[in-house]
Amino acid sequence: MGDEPIHTTIYRSKHKQGLYLFLAEADKFDVIPQEIMKGLGELEKSMELELHENRTLAQSDVIAVMNNLKEHGFHIQLPPKDFNLEEQIKTII
Repeated sequence: MGDEPIHTTIYRSKHKQGLYLFLAEADKFDVIPQEIMKGLGELEKSMELELHENRTLAQSDVIAVMNNLKEHGFHIQLPPKDFNLEEQIKTII
């Protein structure tokens, strides 16, 4: 794949817990098809990262993210399938 790191800006959905959007270029939302963009809801900037083959991500395979950023300009990270908001709240309270 190569050793070049990829810079990404990550946005989180304000209304869909666990949904994140990685963009190859900050604020370049026009690379995302309109139908998909509508489904993401309102987004807020979360962080910026340098991705490389040896970096680990909490919920996504870094190689898949890097490939999507190179090929499409974005990557969408969906919430884990076993995510249960009520259970998460109970662990906090």
